[in-house]
Amino acid sequence: MTNKNTLFILCALLCIVSMFSCSSPENSYAKKRVIVFYGTDALGDRSYADNIRLGVDNMRNQYGFQVSHICAKRPMRTENYIEQFLDTLDRMNKDEELLVLLCNSDFKRVLKENISKLPLDTMRQMLLLDSYDNGVPVKTIYAPLYGVSYMAGRIASKMTDVKRIAICQANNFMESMLESADGFRSGCAVSKKHVDEFCLSETYDGFTMADEVYEKCPEINSQYDMVFPVCGASIWGFMKWNQENTENSFYTIGMDVDMSPYTKRVPFSCVKRMDKLIEHAVEQWMKGCLPRRQIIGLEKGFTEIRFSDELERTLDPIYNAVLKEAIDEENAYFFQIGEKK
Repeated sequence: MTNKNTLFILCALLCIVSMFSCSSPENSYAKKRVIVFYGTDALGDRSYADNIRLGVDNMRNQYGFQVSHICAKRPMRTENYIEQFLDTLDRMNKDEELLVLLCNSDFKRVLKENISKLPLDTMRQMLLLDSYDNGVPVKTIYAPLYGVSYMAGRIASKMTDVKRIAICQANNFMESMLESADGFRSGCAVSKKHVDEFCLSETYDGFTMADEVYEKCPEINSQYDMVFPVCGASIWGFMKWNQENTENSFYTIGMDVDMSPYTKRVPFSCVKRMDKLIEHAVEQWMKGCLPRRQIIGLEKGFTEIRFSDELERTLDPIYNAVLKEAIDEENAYFFQIGEKK
């Protein structure tokens, strides 16, 4: 064979390899679909759920895979959730590779109570958010709020005009919310700052009680200088009160997203980068390397404190002084949980 023929064959082979390496990802992306199940009436909350959708849509725009967003408008019984899961998956193209995002830690209870009704292959396609101990064969990813809440407690207890602090919880049983309250309480305890607590409800209704929270604000304002709200969309009741009472109102710590643009009474926010978390998980799934369990929080930048423009210069030195301490506290907290299991 002449050198000229050899060169021609090598060039042809390179072109073929190049053609397949360029076209294969495009074809495979088109056969992938992300299905997102949200909590009841969650979309439109301007924080947690909306950031999840942002992350999914960002990745869809980048890679071109298919997306289905599913959000029930009314609470459903457990068996209805399972029927919805199975019906939705049954309607999907059988050639598609699926990632099913379950965007509420209550889905863990739904799965546990109905494990016999879900095929194993179906559960292996599921990724449960906001849970680190699922007890069922689905993948989990969790960005804990313990560390950033601990830091919030340390910062709040050093603000000279904050004497009385309260934690407002949506309910008294949701683990991610209780963990956040634990972190904040522990951060305040370093400075021996006492923290009161109150719950809005004994059910999941506590996450959607903004109107009731607003009605309680005059009483809260007479008793406290700051509120740490771990109550989902109910926080907008505090936001509304703060907007209407900018001079003589308690501070509200923002949650999930930076809420300082809404009112001057938000000195800082505990931000949970759900968009970044989703982008991270979907990227792993696209590459075929999504782990069964992940806990990634303050140390990796998936949670953070964001200050209002007005107070950043005053409070940022406190942040820098306690960041490593907060990271160590978060790591120790989850190490202890792991040791107990």
